[in-house]
Amino acid sequence: MIEHQGVVVAREGARVWVEFQRQTSCGQCAVNGSCGTGVIGKVLGRRINRMVINSTLDTQVGEQVVVGIKEDTLLTSAMVAYGVPLIGLLSAPLLLTLVAAPVHELWSALAILFGGGLGVLGARQWSLWRGGTINAEAQLLRRTLIPGEALLVRRVDRHEAHNE
Repeated sequence: MIEHQGVVVAREGARVWVEFQRQTSCGQCAVNGSCGTGVIGKVLGRRINRMVINSTLDTQVGEQVVVGIKEDTLLTSAMVAYGVPLIGLLSAPLLLTLVAAPVHELWSALAILFGGGLGVLGARQWSLWRGGTINAEAQLLRRTLIPGEALLVRRVDRHEAHNE
């Protein structure tokens, strides 16, 4: 399961809105900013993503939580989002060439656009059929303790152990 920490920003019944700040690995390696990914990350800035999750876990607004998504769900979604349009993009001009032997480049370009668009629509239809978005598959796993709470828990445990 792939886990990511977020903050609860709203709650309505069993629906919980969680915000995540996009993290990159830039700044973690020895190159640290002289690579292309580091430059793009600085230009795009930090982006906040919001997700709605159905959960019975008792959480409050402002709490840090851990959200998990199964690996196979993420991989399947990525394969559909990228693979289906790519297959459409490549197969449409190939089919056009098989049907009409000498094809002008303009028709090939239009077939590429048509096949790519058809692939995007197919991926979107699959997403709607599966329940809309990957949010439907995300799970609120647990609350995380903030440093002050962890200290308070340790003090209570020591106090209870001392009284026994």
